[in-house]
Amino acid sequence: FAQARLVHRLDASTSGVLALALDAPSAAALSRQWRDRSVSKRYEAVVAGALPDGSGEVCLALSRCAVADRLGLTRMVPARDGLPCRTTYTVTRRHANGAGGWAGGSGSGRDDDDRGSAGFTTTVELTPHTGRLHQLRAHMAAIGHPILGDDIYSGPAATRLCLHAKSLAFVEPASGQTWRVDSHCDWGAAI
Repeated sequence: FAQARLVHRLDASTSGVLALALDAPSAAALSRQWRDRSVSKRYEAVVAGALPDGSGEVCLALSRCAVADRLGLTRMVPARDGLPCRTTYTVTRRHANGAGGWAGGSGSGRDDDDRGSAGFTTTVELTPHTGRLHQLRAHMAAIGHPILGDDIYSGPAATRLCLHAKSLAFVEPASGQTWRVDSHCDWGAAI
């Protein structure tokens, strides 16, 4: 497959689904879908703390951090004059670290417990509605729930970045059919 072409990219430490095209016309057609934001992308992440049940949205413009740039690092920060970004998330599971745990994304019925404490992590499904550099990582850190293993955005220690490209859905150029590709991730050894 020497003629294979990358259609998009993932951050270096992100695992999961990646699309390749086997010829130039397919690469152009797929790249157009990414540019037009017609590709459905879903990610799974394990974040610090306990997000409230259900789902939410993060709409924060992002810009490169000038201080990090001077140090030769790449880091995005919320900025009024940055590029508009939108991420939605859905809580899929919670973990009480080292305490036998509790799980489920559909509520315990308690609003008074301290789920934002360091003793909890939350698994979330993330959907980027824009495709900015480090968008998911910067957005989760900005709302106080950095992704585990993310040393750029102050995520708690893990054996790897707990961000996984879970699925892609796009129109396959030759057939015109919608293809969906899914990838499962077992976080067991990472957290």
